[in-house]
Amino acid sequence: MVVQLRSDNVTEVTVFRVGEQGRFSEKSLELLPGRYVAVGARSGYRDVRVEFEVAPGQPLSVAVRAEEPL
Repeated sequence: MVVQLRSDNVTEVTVFRVGEQGRFSEKSLELLPGRYVAVGARSGYRDVRVEFEVAPGQPLSVAVRAEEPL
C-alpha cells in the first residue's frame, strides 16, 4: 500500500521498522499492511510520535511535524 507522508521540510522523520526518511514536505512510501510508528524530531522542539495502521485498499495520508517548542 502507498502511504503519503506529509511534513514541513524541517522535521527529521523516521518510520520504525522502515528507516530514516529525512526532511521533506511530501513523500510516498510503499508499506505492507500493519501498524507503524513515525517519529518526528527537530532541534528545539518536542519530538512527535504518530501511530498509524496500513490496511489493504485504504489510501492513507499521515502528517508528521514537530511544532511544539521546548
